[in-house]
Amino acid sequence: MEVEFKGKKIDLSKALPLKLRDWKELERRGVTAKQFDQGVMQAISSVAYYVLSKVDTTITQDDVDDLELKDPVLQQVMTAIGGEAPDRPSLTSSM
Repeated sequence: MEVEFKGKKIDLSKALPLKLRDWKELERRGVTAKQFDQGVMQAISSVAYYVLSKVDTTITQDDVDDLELKDPVLQQVMTAIGGEAPDRPSLTSSM
């Protein structure tokens, strides 16, 4: 999937799917999968920046933070990431 951001085409397939190492790095930066799943703005901003900057290192956190929630770029990035959060094992199991 490609998005156009700041006049450049960014191929999200170069950054996705997120690997365990990516989630570990995001967690180190203060983002957890639970926050991302719950739509915490800081987590959404950080994850979007992380993905976009993996492909184009000239993109800054400020560039991402200037997007509106309904911006097509942000929506496309979030849709592309959707379901990427690692599954948490259930504490109860059906036997």
